[in-house]
Amino acid sequence: PPCVAANQALDAWYPLQGNTAALMRVHVWWPAGDDPMYWANVEDAQFLHGMTPTSVNGVPTLYLDNKWDAWDLSWGSWEEGIELIYGMSAAAPSPLGVELGYNADSGNVEVMVNVVNAMGEGDYRLFVGVTDDGIEALGPNGEPVHNQAFRMLYPGHEGIAISTDPGMAVHEVAVALDETWVFENLRAVAWVQNYPGGEVINCGTVFLSEGVVSIDDDYVNDEVEDNNTPALVTAVK
Repeated sequence: PPCVAANQALDAWYPLQGNTAALMRVHVWWPAGDDPMYWANVEDAQFLHGMTPTSVNGVPTLYLDNKWDAWDLSWGSWEEGIELIYGMSAAAPSPLGVELGYNADSGNVEVMVNVVNAMGEGDYRLFVGVTDDGIEALGPNGEPVHNQAFRMLYPGHEGIAISTDPGMAVHEVAVALDETWVFENLRAVAWVQNYPGGEVINCGTVFLSEGVVSIDDDYVNDEVEDNNTPALVTAVK
């Protein structure tokens, strides 16, 4: 199945990126109809499918920053396609920076959004997703293990409105974790998006087990335009 080649390419590529790329693999309900990752959270999965710039009518489909569709570009192997689309976003400037960490005491993901340059008109919202690695479940495509599988969206489908004025703001997002999830395998992915269904302006990611990021009140990210963190969202089956 075509999803296998794409997943294997992502499995090899993503661990080498550290926290410089964010990846969510959002599962779908077809063609087999019994994907356990999809059925674990139908509402959020369908919401994310509906937020993509084009209809998800085939898998695998790879979107970057909710702006580029890998199928619209020219590439050979999936390895080439991933590097191509990642490079396009990494080279694009962003007017804001995103940093985040997990506070185990409060159960919150702490997200710092630092707007450096004036932003254009738009309804910009902050979202946080949690992904899970190493899920052992025989998928319809025959794969027994699934990584960066999307689990849950916080704080809901409307997100958190952010200011477009230059300056820093810290947002506390409560994330309820299912007791069946393996904590050490969980990542938080935070992104700012032109709502609804528009471009992802910037994002960040961290393993929850890495703990709380120290957020300095005097922090100013003067290098933000040279450090855009791409958001990779993949619909897989």
